[in-house]
Amino acid sequence: MEPGTMVITMLNRKIRMSMKGRHLLPLAVMSLSPMALADFSFTADVESSGVFQDVKRTEQENQELASIIVEPGVSALYRSRKFNASVQSRYTFLEREINEDNRSDDYTEYTYNLAWTPLDRFLILSANGGLSYNNVNINSNIASDFLLNEDELSKTRSNRFAATVNLEEFSFLDATSTISYSSVTADRNEEFLAQGVDNKSLSANGTAQSKNNATDFIWQVNGDYSKTDRSASNSRDFESRQGSGFASYMVAPSWGITAVGQHEAYQIGRELDLFNTIREFNSIGIGVSYRQSATRVITITANKSDTDFESNDNDTFVGLDAEWAFSPRTKISASFGTRFYGDSANVNFTFNSKRIRWIASYSESVTTFSRLVSEPQSLGVFVCSAGSTLISDCFQPSSLSYELEAGEVFAQFTDPNFQIEDQVILRKALTSTIGFTGKRLSSQISLSVSNDEYVEIVRERDTVSASTSVGYKLGRNGKLSASVRYIQTEQTRDLDVNGESETWRTSINYRHALGRNLSTNIELSYLDRDNTDNTTFGGRDLEEKRINLSLKYKLK
Repeated sequence: MEPGTMVITMLNRKIRMSMKGRHLLPLAVMSLSPMALADFSFTADVESSGVFQDVKRTEQENQELASIIVEPGVSALYRSRKFNASVQSRYTFLEREINEDNRSDDYTEYTYNLAWTPLDRFLILSANGGLSYNNVNINSNIASDFLLNEDELSKTRSNRFAATVNLEEFSFLDATSTISYSSVTADRNEEFLAQGVDNKSLSANGTAQSKNNATDFIWQVNGDYSKTDRSASNSRDFESRQGSGFASYMVAPSWGITAVGQHEAYQIGRELDLFNTIREFNSIGIGVSYRQSATRVITITANKSDTDFESNDNDTFVGLDAEWAFSPRTKISASFGTRFYGDSANVNFTFNSKRIRWIASYSESVTTFSRLVSEPQSLGVFVCSAGSTLISDCFQPSSLSYELEAGEVFAQFTDPNFQIEDQVILRKALTSTIGFTGKRLSSQISLSVSNDEYVEIVRERDTVSASTSVGYKLGRNGKLSASVRYIQTEQTRDLDVNGESETWRTSINYRHALGRNLSTNIELSYLDRDNTDNTTFGGRDLEEKRINLSLKYKLK
């Protein structure tokens, strides 16, 4: 019997024994798609693995575990002039022997993206979402999967529907506006997430600005409104609105007088609630702009604030806004000023060459877990095969606007640095990823630093996560990969540091192609978590050694 036939036969038996009807729905829907369409592509794969673990926990006996895993996955992509759709689904069945006891589990994950343009360049209707498993404990971001600390994972469903209108036909302005509805639910977790999460959000945002060819009078107005209903999880509603704008009159070549203004307000709870929280901040200013082109602008202003907080009411501060394209491949945008909590900044930087790509950003926002999940940030440095986290299975696209093919995803080597919870936070986050691709060697270095200040309770969390990966092609059939991941978290409650945790994970992987569609894989990994917390925040001290042997078959 051929190896590929053996794997598929094994898979069919496992599915008949263990897969529930609802898990087959994504597979059935895609199998009915019109395969003959020229713009339709479809890929499928199945991977069978044997995993051996040695786990040591604080004040517990060592565990020796042996697991058999079967993972089928499918991906479908359809493109036309007016309609684009992509769906990816993966089912995981595992059977484990834990200290002579047997246990079976199964998990289904999927993502979808749909976009329909019924009116060219005017109206876009879109939908996206998925089902995934997320951590209820941030310190388990690299210490939890379906084989380890699976009780710290919560099934999370997200769906977002949006309508975008573009107005480009007017002679004096360009405008775009988006209205969206999103829902995020996370199952309750008895130890960490007793209430679960069930949020529904309605948001609207828009931008109107002068034409790019405007020379004497240049202006722009931005607005954003969001309301998150958290009543289903016994939390108060969260409402936010932001607005900003500028108007610049050019008084000399490349120089102009600029007026600016901003508004932001946040409300937790309804207006008649006894314990509702409202924070509002406004400012206006005037200054000068230096403008070489639409992509090379620097503005400096003197501003005065108007807020309910006595600490910064009627304050005068300097604001700086800059957007500068050094070349078609390198650009930076930055904004520095003051918001209701004090000094603020937002920075975005991109560098793209034939071999190296660097994307970095720093942002400050008042947000929630559900908003972070429904509108995720993608750095998009590498494109990888769906279901794989090995850099040897990835490549660096030639363009930042690369369109994914079937079976491809943008890789996220940075950890999200958030956990499932139903709290409003002031988040300050820095992310950076540098990728290199050569003829045989590929590598990446990623860094993510965040500070989360809780708005409704006295709590603050600082998180630093980093990772580096190296992949090397050994001839035509071999690929060698190695990676190191790290996360350190410190939590403060009532001004006392009472939670600190540090986790390392290292791994080395070798994959060998046995044919065009069949490959074998071996991976060795080691994990160590040290926790100095006296609560359940950091998780228990943990050490794990793991060996993974697998066989993968791809169908295209």
